[in-house]
Amino acid sequence: MTDGEFLELVHIGKETRALEFKRSTPWKDSVFKAKIVKTMLAISNIRDGGNIVIGVEQNDDDSFSFTGMTETDLDQWKYDDISSHVSEFADPFVKFSMDRIIYDEKTFIVLTIFEFIEIPVLCKRDGESNLRRGAIYTRTHRLPESAEIPSQTELREILELAIEKRLRSFVRTASHAGIPLSKEQSDAERFDEQLGDF
Repeated sequence: MTDGEFLELVHIGKETRALEFKRSTPWKDSVFKAKIVKTMLAISNIRDGGNIVIGVEQNDDDSFSFTGMTETDLDQWKYDDISSHVSEFADPFVKFSMDRIIYDEKTFIVLTIFEFIEIPVLCKRDGESNLRRGAIYTRTHRLPESAEIPSQTELREILELAIEKRLRSFVRTASHAGIPLSKEQSDAERFDEQLGDF
């Protein structure tokens, strides 16, 4: 993530389906880790994925302050530790990147979560923060929260995204196998072609 991309997240100033803010917390906090896992699973199941920014405090009036992370907390955040922990819950895996961003002389962790590659990501085991084996988490339309699929709207979005990916995969496979997938001419187009210059 570039500084410019981070500034765009700062200017949004609120949580959205694709953006979650979390306060500075040590990675060893098990309840917090579970919340991060749930959010990563949920964001991976929405189109274009999204971001989690660590180091942002929620104020009493529901606004957000970009306070940054404490040095002690920051030292615990390692990509390999996060990846290993998330993979214990994600089936298939969650693709993500982790960046340390310095903004206004404060340091933040930004997790960029990419949408699922082929099929939606399921939770493969029970855990804290109500992580449930077999659940498909998503970001809801009602609130910027991570939850099990709450309605047909979110379910339909996930299914349509999976179908699009499967269709693209089929087209690639057919093309590699030498199967032509060109558009078939209509009767009118064939008739016009046969008429030619007549």
